[in-house]
Amino acid sequence: MKTALKWTIATALVLPGTLPLHAPNVLASEDVVKLRFLETTDLHTNITNYDYFQDKVDNTIGLTKVATLIKQHRAEAGADNTFLFDNGDTIQGTPFGDYVREVHQGNPGTFEHPMYKAMAALDFDAVTLGNHEFNFGLEFLYDAMEGSKGKLRFVNSNVKDLEGNPIVSKFNVDGQEVQIIERTVTDTDGETHTIKVGVFGVVPPKIMSWDSGNLQGRVTAENIIPSAREAVSKLKAQGADVVVALAHSGIGESAALADEQRDDEENVGYALTKIDGLDMVMTGHQHGRFPDAKGMFASFPNVDMTKGTINGKPVVMANNQGKDLGVIDFELEQVDGAWRVLDATAKLDTITANTPVDVEIQAIIEDDHLATIDYINRPVGEIQDDIQSYFALVRDDSSVQFVTNAQKWFVEKELETNPDLAPYKGLPLLSAGAPFKAGGRELTDAGYYTNIPKGQIALKNVADLYVYPNTLEVVKVTGQDVMDWLEMSAGAYKQVKTDGEPLLNLAFRSYNFDILDGLTYEIDVTGPAKFDVGGKLVNASANRVKNVEYNGEPITLDQEFLVATNNYRAGSSSFPGLGGGNSIVYRSAYETRNVISDYIIASRGAVDYKVDDNWKVVADAKRLATFETADAGKQYVDLYEGIEATDATRVDAAGRLFRSYTIDLDPVTEVEQVEHVLSVDTIKPGAKVVTGVTTANANVTLKDGQRVLATTKAKADGTYTLSVKPLKLRQTMTVVSELDGQTKEETKVVGAGHVGAPALR
Repeated sequence: MKTALKWTIATALVLPGTLPLHAPNVLASEDVVKLRFLETTDLHTNITNYDYFQDKVDNTIGLTKVATLIKQHRAEAGADNTFLFDNGDTIQGTPFGDYVREVHQGNPGTFEHPMYKAMAALDFDAVTLGNHEFNFGLEFLYDAMEGSKGKLRFVNSNVKDLEGNPIVSKFNVDGQEVQIIERTVTDTDGETHTIKVGVFGVVPPKIMSWDSGNLQGRVTAENIIPSAREAVSKLKAQGADVVVALAHSGIGESAALADEQRDDEENVGYALTKIDGLDMVMTGHQHGRFPDAKGMFASFPNVDMTKGTINGKPVVMANNQGKDLGVIDFELEQVDGAWRVLDATAKLDTITANTPVDVEIQAIIEDDHLATIDYINRPVGEIQDDIQSYFALVRDDSSVQFVTNAQKWFVEKELETNPDLAPYKGLPLLSAGAPFKAGGRELTDAGYYTNIPKGQIALKNVADLYVYPNTLEVVKVTGQDVMDWLEMSAGAYKQVKTDGEPLLNLAFRSYNFDILDGLTYEIDVTGPAKFDVGGKLVNASANRVKNVEYNGEPITLDQEFLVATNNYRAGSSSFPGLGGGNSIVYRSAYETRNVISDYIIASRGAVDYKVDDNWKVVADAKRLATFETADAGKQYVDLYEGIEATDATRVDAAGRLFRSYTIDLDPVTEVEQVEHVLSVDTIKPGAKVVTGVTTANANVTLKDGQRVLATTKAKADGTYTLSVKPLKLRQTMTVVSELDGQTKEETKVVGAGHVGAPALR
């Protein structure tokens, strides 16, 4: 009956006197199967609806809530017709993951990771590895995969041991790094068919630098695109009807460069859609969303946001932390014994506050969940003073110092082990931090400040120190970049010309008030700001930042520095001094909050957070300015010389008090100006050096027109030597000497003033 009906429908679609396109295929088509593919990605050990950093319930996240959506989709599409995958970054990211690691350290060996245990209970068909799977070392990862062998399928094609074997292979029963999932599915008429779904995984090869200490000399990581092509061919050869990529890689960095993605790039999801034989791409890593009409990928070429396709293939990127479930609906028809795609669409299903927790999965992880809550409340160090941010915008502050110290500690370790940072080991290292919690935007929330009481400190306090899930990155900048960076920060202040004027620029976001620890400097608020709050140059001649020194010596504009900062700042195209990401020399892919947690634990109780008072706000003369902060800060006012509380208060929307304070601004430190001098010795034809005398420690440059031939730094006695290729007679040379913004130039003609020996006849 069904066959006859399908034949009737097929022939009825052919109009009299016409032939249908691909008529043989249409007539032979008898079976249509609808499949559903589900994705989780970047769960980062958010196993349930709980924010372990803040020690409170969060109903916008968690695998236990996504589990409810998973079961709903299986009920809707049919369990046998539904395939479920995880795209990596699963076993690291919150104190839950840190707790599991600590337990393993105390009892090493094979174990079933709670994240993998929950996934096995949810019948995940395959999981891949993200870059953060390697953060705790290969032994931890291998023991976790061994503990789930036979319960989960692990896929990854581009991370291999030194013998060239994919590292996941030995943790699968069949010894393969790719997997064929053979399933009996039901078509739209209720008939059953066998479908083979092939799946493979890839991860950014940059793991070799991000986790060099764990991976160098033990594994290799190949480029994503060639590894993916090879995996697709292998799966097709094994009879896969549908091929799925679990790409722990973003869709791309730029719409303009999408079609130019290289094999060795980190985020190549767009390029993956162009691989023949690959039917769908599940992405992650970038913590974005696709499809999303308002998302970061909406402007990429050949994107159909309605269908959720890129270059005609369905693509999905579920948000991180279990906020979304990725959904791809795939419709196949059987033609002449082979399956071909009829239609494919992708979408996201987002959990809400009303999405219930799945009680079965919650019961499985409950003991570990409760143990993690105990873990984050366990004292891990001791602080001798309250750490608070009430005065962080006007004085050096311990809440910022804590963060900059932790970042510097982390990067110093990386400098010793990471080959990507090896070329920069000799450069001065600075650390940038800002007061995130400083009264909210335009001082509207008197409760939004850091306040950790002295005594025992626990891991949950990390969220009070660092609000955002940023990752740590390192930039290489010049002294000029540093000056612009600090001038941008100086925009946090209004111009103060007379006593009693307000100090703080309320339009300036406190998270942009970067302190550069490792330098000493003053901010003179007498003059105007150089940049507006968005980073636009508004006063080119403005110079608020004065007396910038490193190790007691004035910095020079061409001096180079490394700066530990966060990914938000390092990649900024609007923040002066950063170059829109072009200055980045190292991306850790490690959350700053994890860096701080590790710093606390490594300190073994003696946490260093004391302020070094490396900066201060000054004026052209002794002045009195006013500012507001929370009334709660009044109890600490005696700790700050020159700051006093007034009687003036105001109430925020929640009924909490702000109070007005006064601050004494010292005069800017006057530095004795050394007369800048420059002389150039006579240059002989054929000379390979240019010599002379200038101001001690000045930067000296030799130019031929605009072309720089050599640079050096003057010695303590002012002498300098510039090495060059042999210079020609009558060649015009310019020597430029620069120090502390002062510049001297002198031009010399090669051979001028030189008396050669008389020619012999």
